[in-house]
Amino acid sequence: MLRGAAAITVLSALALGVAIPACQNDTPPLPNSVPGPPVAPLSPEAVALLWPPTPDPSAAIPLSPRASASLAADLAMRMEAAKAEPDRPHRVIPVAGTFLLADGDDAAPLDAAVDLATRLVGAAYSGAFAHRPEKSVTVWIYGPFFKQGVNDHTRWFWIHPNQDPGFGLFDEHTRAIVVRTDTGGVQTLNHELLHVLADSDYPTAPTWLAEGMASLGEVTVLAKSPDGTHDVLRFGAHFRLQTLRDAIVKHDPATMDALRVDSMFTWRTPTKFHDPGLESLHYAVSREVLRFALQKGKLWDFWHAARDHADEDPTAEKAFTRIMGKPADVTAEFLAWVQSKEAEGT
Repeated sequence: MLRGAAAITVLSALALGVAIPACQNDTPPLPNSVPGPPVAPLSPEAVALLWPPTPDPSAAIPLSPRASASLAADLAMRMEAAKAEPDRPHRVIPVAGTFLLADGDDAAPLDAAVDLATRLVGAAYSGAFAHRPEKSVTVWIYGPFFKQGVNDHTRWFWIHPNQDPGFGLFDEHTRAIVVRTDTGGVQTLNHELLHVLADSDYPTAPTWLAEGMASLGEVTVLAKSPDGTHDVLRFGAHFRLQTLRDAIVKHDPATMDALRVDSMFTWRTPTKFHDPGLESLHYAVSREVLRFALQKGKLWDFWHAARDHADEDPTAEKAFTRIMGKPADVTAEFLAWVQSKEAEGT
């Protein structure tokens, strides 16, 4: 098995079309054997990706040399695959050594998406997340031809033939993000990027926490740190806050239990979280509880405590109790915050 620098050397040779001598042995060739297809050289842009930049020691935990080489090679191959699309893309741009952004149609605001993704990833590794993805992801930016992109790059319509894909999705199997920006704006990208980053940092997070974290990205505010050296993540209010306010006013006994913070920890699995009748309320509670924690300056302490003790705390309730207080006791304060002016800020 090739390891570390040796793997890069061979990949580079293949990329440049250099012949590699076969190991000498006395085994005769197989009868009726035929030569394999010629190795197509990678483009200069893809070859350049095989040498990732030296990690910044002050940022996230760096990948091992072997993982870094594997990620770089994967990104290079994804670039070639994207460029081989028959009609698209016109441009393919790597971001942060992990994401490959490509325009899906003429309305795709690729430059704005690249700028946003670059800043978001930088902010995410300035105190929020510690573990980087080990596999690359192709990010297709679309305008009105979004559904065609979903069909081309994901399995969505095969798995959900009669379900609308919304404005964006991440297919873990194809490692592709597809987003629509002509209706929801380029910020639509943040939800899916946060999914990838959060899943890499905390792969066993309960569903309520994984979805709550990703939905925070639906309104992301990249603010400067107090010393002005880097961006930090802040998250603004939007329709999910109104979902909670409407539910509080309605006071429907069928849904009031879902407004309790302690109920949130029972939504550990996708089946529990994506309950057809309560899914929108589950999203709203999960997102706004995390934003409530952020305004109290405790979100990332909670995330780190839950991540670092995942084996003994699979629902993250123990970590929440340690950082925020007992969930049942926090409910009244949380619901009061939901109805306050303070909840409308970041």
